[in-house]
Amino acid sequence: MVSIGRAAGVSHATVSKVINDRWREKGITQETRDRVWRIAQEMNYRPNRLVRSVFTGRTFSVAVILPSIRMSYFTRVAMGVAAEAKRHGYHTLLSNVEQGIEDEASEIESLLERRVDGLMTSLRFDEANRANYRRLTD
Repeated sequence: MVSIGRAAGVSHATVSKVINDRWREKGITQETRDRVWRIAQEMNYRPNRLVRSVFTGRTFSVAVILPSIRMSYFTRVAMGVAAEAKRHGYHTLLSNVEQGIEDEASEIESLLERRVDGLMTSLRFDEANRANYRRLTD
């Protein structure tokens, strides 16, 4: 498969600057920018958030850990958090913890692996899990 840069006749760096909307500050012309975007659209380009997070250190994801989404109150909380996160360009991960401290520890470990940028929880910071929560802020 031909890369966007090769198809547009520009470098990978130029494609990156166009995609990341840094083309003006880097002296790329409007014509080049338009050509790169047209080709990117033709190739069905989709940003790779995982790769971007490696360079930025941000995943643009927040997590919500709730004790039970079956309760309408917590469902409304989750919906509100998701709507506000989306408004600010973030994706929301929802964790439903009903099985006790082991389940909570498992969810925290999963969130650490996903490198979420933020966490909201209504759970008690149980002494047994305090170290796990601290790891999320490191």
